[in-house]
Amino acid sequence: MNAYAKNSNLVKNGAQVCAGEDLREGLTAVISVKVSEPHFEAQTKVRLTNPEVGSFVETTINEQLSQYLEENPAEAKRVLNKAIQAAAAREAARKARELTRRKGALGSTNLPGKLWDCASREKDTTELFLVEGDSAGGSAKGGRDRNIQAILPLRGKILNVEKARLEKMLAHEEIRTLISALGTGIGEDEFDIAKCRYGKLVLMTDADVDGAHIRTLLLTFLFRQMPQMILNGKVFIAQPPLYELSGKGAKKHEYILNETQMRKRMLERGLEGTKLFVRNTPANLNDPASETEISGERLLSAVKILNDIERSISVLSKRGVIFEQFVRDYYDGMRLPSFHVRCDSQSEFFYTKEEYEKRQSMIKDAAAGPTEDEATLPCVAEELHEVDRINQNNSKLGSQFGLDIRDWLLKMNRNVAGEDLPTKFYLISGDQKHDVASLAEACAAIRQLGGNGIEIKRFKGLGEMNSEQLWDTTMDPSKRMMLKVSLEDAGEADRMFSILMGDDVEKRRNFIREHALEVQNLDV
Repeated sequence: MNAYAKNSNLVKNGAQVCAGEDLREGLTAVISVKVSEPHFEAQTKVRLTNPEVGSFVETTINEQLSQYLEENPAEAKRVLNKAIQAAAAREAARKARELTRRKGALGSTNLPGKLWDCASREKDTTELFLVEGDSAGGSAKGGRDRNIQAILPLRGKILNVEKARLEKMLAHEEIRTLISALGTGIGEDEFDIAKCRYGKLVLMTDADVDGAHIRTLLLTFLFRQMPQMILNGKVFIAQPPLYELSGKGAKKHEYILNETQMRKRMLERGLEGTKLFVRNTPANLNDPASETEISGERLLSAVKILNDIERSISVLSKRGVIFEQFVRDYYDGMRLPSFHVRCDSQSEFFYTKEEYEKRQSMIKDAAAGPTEDEATLPCVAEELHEVDRINQNNSKLGSQFGLDIRDWLLKMNRNVAGEDLPTKFYLISGDQKHDVASLAEACAAIRQLGGNGIEIKRFKGLGEMNSEQLWDTTMDPSKRMMLKVSLEDAGEADRMFSILMGDDVEKRRNFIREHALEVQNLDV
């Protein structure tokens, strides 16, 4: 088989040569031999040892197999490629074993050079922090408790192991470094959690979208190659802040975890002492008697609804739906259509599922036997889940506050002299009055009020924090908050990793569309 592979240029000079075990992997063979005086190996009789039989079988198989390979080159190529992959995987497994060979579970021999190890040899109390790059590593090294906390900087984004074979994965330096630092080995056959050098593995990536991506890649690696680390409760996710607030009106130093909490904090601050007034009668916009005041808990409830609408509109815009035009063309006074059919550059919207399914049926019929006009129009039908959310929130606006989704889009109007006319809404905060044309502007204005008098710093990465800040916010065991990674449904987890990290783009796109509104912490 190796000779045929070389003669057919299936392997390059110096490439890994297939061993018998590589060719036999997954193989089932039946050999029928009749011999008068059989000799067997041991009492189990699992192997025939007659030398004349062995010689005959080897010669016959060699001749017949050589002929088969010459006559069936396509099948020969498939079999040999499978064996070559098995050989590469075998070699990768050997390298993986070598990565974990050392003089004891907590010995320092052969540890990766970039690892800043801890002093303690008590495995249950020690922690290994994985951080992004040398800059974050420097801050973490300076701020850590050297007795129990080890730091391992990783350069860039690690390989997506969901799409990579074992040999490619082990050719990736950062993965090799991580395996060596943990000391457990990888894979079902080689992994030994008793050899793990640390009680906790902490993923401490930046609080932005890149950090989330790196964290996801690390979790994919751990789930596929070291699931026992997760099952035994050894994997944690650090919660470094994304923002720091300081100055008048804030605590001495207030740290905010992510964008969602930042928006919430700005709204909380902006709502302190703030009232929203609605001028109800266009003819008497300056008449206080025609105004409605929304304040306190009612204003907080209204702003939560508006925030949710704002998020839904953002998702819609990413789908190519221009919200202002969408409301103008399709709002019927109570709801917006939540079913969409797009044929080339033409869009159709439907209010009911029945109308939508009828149009879907027409699309399928056209695909089966299209007319001349329809043949050039590839159609995509989809349900706009975010519009359902907008309709629900619009109903709340009407029943609780007498408002309407069209109030989201109001503009500032001027008279013939070019003077601004009174707006439908205005805010009173302290002794200041702020006219706002629409509900969208009201949300933005409240957040802006929340930012008055304070300095807001956005950390681009952990490296922007000094050692003391990183210790106080993220690493101090007495004050920090960490998420423990658990695995409750292995089958569902396997499905999620396959969809989100695998090669099937269509499945991933459909999943994201279906669950877009369930996202809680979105940083884009």
